[in-house]
Amino acid sequence: MAELKIGSVVRSKAGNDKDKLYVVIKFDDKFAYISDGVKYTVAKPSKKNVKHLAVLNGDYRDNVPFYYEGIYDRLTDEDIRRALKYRSGKEKNV
Repeated sequence: MAELKIGSVVRSKAGNDKDKLYVVIKFDDKFAYISDGVKYTVAKPSKKNVKHLAVLNGDYRDNVPFYYEGIYDRLTDEDIRRALKYRSGKEKNV
């Protein structure tokens, strides 16, 4: 399993949002703050227990070609939606 870090693409393993994809905005020892760019925006991410997340290989920057390293404060909901849409398409083709 990949290591949890800012920008990781994760899948929810539990709760009402089981099997949905998110991007990690920030995290601490026990909780990750995740965004899908729609319901949970960059400005208001969801707080989720790290135990309930599965980290997928790669991160959203692999899926957003115009992303520049180190500009997390400029991350937009559109960037996240685009990356997750691309990622979910890759998951279905596997």
